[in-house]
Amino acid sequence: MSKIISKELIEKAFKIILKRAKEYNPIYYGQLYEELKLNHASLEDRMIGAEILEEVNEKSGKNYMLTAFVVSKSGNGPYEGFYTLAVELGRIKNGLSDDEKDRFWIAEMKKVHEKFKMIKEEI
Repeated sequence: MSKIISKELIEKAFKIILKRAKEYNPIYYGQLYEELKLNHASLEDRMIGAEILEEVNEKSGKNYMLTAFVVSKSGNGPYEGFYTLAVELGRIKNGLSDDEKDRFWIAEMKKVHEKFKMIKEEI
């Protein structure tokens, strides 16, 4: 974890995304970054945001990618970094087609929602 990124910032991001997962209501990267006081237009802030999202996935558990609920406004799906991390975590194989990636993403959203929907307290 970078020295710039505090545990509080990761916790805040986790809670924001968790709320969206419970509601089955994705959040745009730009909206999340705004709530975290990051500038989505800044390359440095996007790199910080990517690191935060990796930490959120780690916190959500080995077999769940909570960040499936963070999507691009233009593509209405996750950025490529989501799939890169999924490969690193052994969740998918490298070289999947766009359709296969979309099926994984949608299945991941459903799986995450089912895991977290009944949790009353913020983890």
